[in-house]
Amino acid sequence: MENSEYRQIKMACRLAMATSAIVNNFPPLLFTIFQKEFGLSLGSISALIAINFLAQIVGAIASPALIKRLGQHSTIIIGHGLCGAGLIILARYTTVEPSPFLDIAITLAVSAFGSGIINVTINPIIESICQGQSGRERSSIYAFYCWGFVLVVLITTLALSLLGQSFWRAITIAWALVPFITGAIFGNSRHPKETFTAPVFKLINNKTIIIFLILMFCAGAAEQSMAQWASLFAKNGLGLSKTTGDLAGPCVFAAAMGLARWLYPKIIPESRFAKFMLISALACASGYAIVALAPIAALAFIGCGLIGLSVGILWPGTLSLSAERFSGGKESMFAALVVFGNLGCAVGPALVGATANLTESLHTGILFGLIFPIAFGVFLLFNKKAKN
Repeated sequence: MENSEYRQIKMACRLAMATSAIVNNFPPLLFTIFQKEFGLSLGSISALIAINFLAQIVGAIASPALIKRLGQHSTIIIGHGLCGAGLIILARYTTVEPSPFLDIAITLAVSAFGSGIINVTINPIIESICQGQSGRERSSIYAFYCWGFVLVVLITTLALSLLGQSFWRAITIAWALVPFITGAIFGNSRHPKETFTAPVFKLINNKTIIIFLILMFCAGAAEQSMAQWASLFAKNGLGLSKTTGDLAGPCVFAAAMGLARWLYPKIIPESRFAKFMLISALACASGYAIVALAPIAALAFIGCGLIGLSVGILWPGTLSLSAERFSGGKESMFAALVVFGNLGCAVGPALVGATANLTESLHTGILFGLIFPIAFGVFLLFNKKAKN
């Protein structure tokens, strides 16, 4: 069957990545509002970030059992339904009493659980509909996570500016429409033959894949340590207004990351791709240092863009390298990689927040984040040595 017959499901896959961008990046835009309206501390916000990605891990782990019982088609629709439901519950039922933190944590966990299901299920779908071009198509599809990120920031910031911060609940409900619409598109799309039935940790005993799992952990941590704190850092660390901070910090980061994911399969030969990823990891670490130590805001934003441009290829690139390395058991492998990537997404920002809380300096917290791209580069070298 020709790939052209899967155009609708390809569009749904792109919207699925945009849904993940909403789940991961819309709540942080509300953190300053939550601080003011509900009195949440920096530690509580850090905990919310961790809960979001830990729930994605649980969703990823649960996905193989759901797929085996219900199939890819139904499972990915359920994932989108949970994403939309969590956002609606956040808007409708979060109150000051008795515990706003608990209300927010539960609703974010529901959405994140659905996102975890999506992130696992989408990879074998991409493999099935893009045979022979899965690496290129995966990068293109993952770029829509970044474009979704940019649109979330721009539209949310504009809406909060024009309507006022008290309208955050209505804006949340509006974003909830995206996963519901995407789920409907998946429901009306023609799906390929399903083969994703292996357990998540089937390949965990393979020593070589352990390196790829660590690479995914570092990629997720390096990406989200900047993404989750960019808005708050711009406001509290650089002294910018919320509107300026939300637009400048996250948008520069996300646009640069999306550009990297769109460009890299077009300009980088496969034979040199691992070397380019190593260079990108080093550039990412440099970007963290620039952001944390820059004496002026303009230089910090350049560093933020450098992080986005360099970190953008680490996640999809690791998936592609691992798919090339292992000829069998790819469904299990993708699930395990997503689990460890999401673990990094949870641990990285949490450690940055904990460091900032301990030192009472968000600059120091951001500086701590450079450990993740450095570790990525080190283990990429280990992988090269193991391959040789």
